[in-house]
Amino acid sequence: MVRTGNTLLVSATSIELNAASNSDIATVTAVSALSASSSVNMDLSNQTHSLSITGSNAKDTIYGGSAADTFVVNSASVDQTGVGEILDGNGGTDTLVVAGGTTAINFADDTISEIEVLDLTVTSSGAADPYDQTVTMTASQVSALQTINANGGDKLILSTAFSDTLLDNTVLNGTLSLQTANVSNSLKLSDSTM
Repeated sequence: MVRTGNTLLVSATSIELNAASNSDIATVTAVSALSASSSVNMDLSNQTHSLSITGSNAKDTIYGGSAADTFVVNSASVDQTGVGEILDGNGGTDTLVVAGGTTAINFADDTISEIEVLDLTVTSSGAADPYDQTVTMTASQVSALQTINANGGDKLILSTAFSDTLLDNTVLNGTLSLQTANVSNSLKLSDSTM
């Protein structure tokens, strides 16, 4: 584990990081395992301040803290989420950011819990993401979202059957194409509360 400014760079599962109290890394704002050569397990549940968390390019298990964390998935290369990845927000209003490229990201084979916002419009630094994103999720993963931020070319593919209550009480900011996995037609949704 190496510290660069306010960022911790993790190259493998770190027992020290997983056991760290909030005061141990209180000035850290980001934790990144993007350079790890294999899966990492990050348990940041002791943290009470917001963190930007980036996993590796393999199957990770990541638990956020009690604050509003941001889980970043880089779509610049291969699907960064390995089959069976676990992303758990663990409290707070947590955000899943997909940005950086145009690789389709499949979350349908992963476990996503306690993450309330899907953001396809910004990078990990908060700058506007110029790329159109394609994300595949299950209907239950989408139903758990409170907010979806999308740009005109972003697409959400549903891997499972869904009901007419799929987006009940979900706020959509921007324009999103909604498509089922086995159908080439899509429904375009814009700025609304469902």
